[in-house]
Amino acid sequence: MNVTGHKSYNQQRWVNHFYPKAELFSSGSGSQQDVFNERLVLLSDVGLVIAITVIGWFSYHYTFVHVFYVYGVPYLITNLFLVLITFLQHTDLSLPHYADGEWDWLRGALATVDRSYGVLNVFFHHIADTHVCHHLFSFLPHYHAEEASEAMKTVIGEYYRQDNTPIPTALWQIFGTCHKVKPDVNNAKILWF
Repeated sequence: MNVTGHKSYNQQRWVNHFYPKAELFSSGSGSQQDVFNERLVLLSDVGLVIAITVIGWFSYHYTFVHVFYVYGVPYLITNLFLVLITFLQHTDLSLPHYADGEWDWLRGALATVDRSYGVLNVFFHHIADTHVCHHLFSFLPHYHAEEASEAMKTVIGEYYRQDNTPIPTALWQIFGTCHKVKPDVNNAKILWF
């Protein structure tokens, strides 16, 4: 329903990620890219219907509770960590945000921070403790992320950010302080928490 999304879209049209003709995916010109995007959204919708149907079938034949324990609980745990990692990598007092005209790919890629999850780094394929490197080299295989990250630190120097605050403490601090961004005193298009 685009409740939390950009308000720049035409409010008279239905804006969501499931409607193939939504402004999110279309330039409105009817170009080949628009048609291709519509087909991809439709294919994604079909995939969702198939997945929900399969989950429903298993729920009917093995009970909903069984499917919830086997599928639902791991799904919720995985998404908890995905949201936690994403939130903590991209929200920090030391990270700038950029307004239109000030943002570029490199600035956006460097607007993240590495955080260690201890022994869980191995299970997360080091996506959290080598996240800056991931932003700069997104196609780099995870098994080279640690060595690439060490090499990258020497090149980007002061632009590298790492926070060794324990995760529960960092989460508490960020939730308590990072509520809204304010313009930098020297450049109104650079924003800080």
